[in-house]
Amino acid sequence: MTSAIVAGGSNGANAKVQKTTFLVCFFAGAAGGVIATLAVVLSIYLFVDIDFVKNASCGSNGTFHYCFFDQAWDSGEYLSAITTFYGTIITILTGFLAILATLAFLVVRTSAGHHAQEAMEGEVERYFASNAAVTSIESKLGMLADSMVEARTRELAVRLETIITVLEEDGFDVPGTIATP
Repeated sequence: MTSAIVAGGSNGANAKVQKTTFLVCFFAGAAGGVIATLAVVLSIYLFVDIDFVKNASCGSNGTFHYCFFDQAWDSGEYLSAITTFYGTIITILTGFLAILATLAFLVVRTSAGHHAQEAMEGEVERYFASNAAVTSIESKLGMLADSMVEARTRELAVRLETIITVLEEDGFDVPGTIATP
């Protein structure tokens, strides 16, 4: 009865710890997301040249709309500039994705390890408080004790037989027989 009360009390404390851990992880994840978003925007601002958009001269030809930096640019050069711009953005975002995936892996692995350890401690405590553990331990110790007693009895029987043989060789009469198990 006492072990059930103790186990119930520890589960309540464990639930509070799990709730606190969840809240800390949630707010740390939200803060990390905001920081990552700001880092992406800042890195795009610092590493990507977007001035070509302001300097573009745009025009229309019927239903088509086109923009060039100046009269010397043609559509191939403009397409190359746009491709480079978006390629840089994709490269930066891929780098951030790799960093976030690594951090997510580490956080999940650490969290899962702590959760498994807490669950294991509770299960071990509950197992050893149960009758199944007592029965299992008693049976294992009984088998171990029986095998040790049997082995020691055999050793003693062999030694006793040796002693009786030596005594009989010296002329002493030893009555009875010894049965070894």
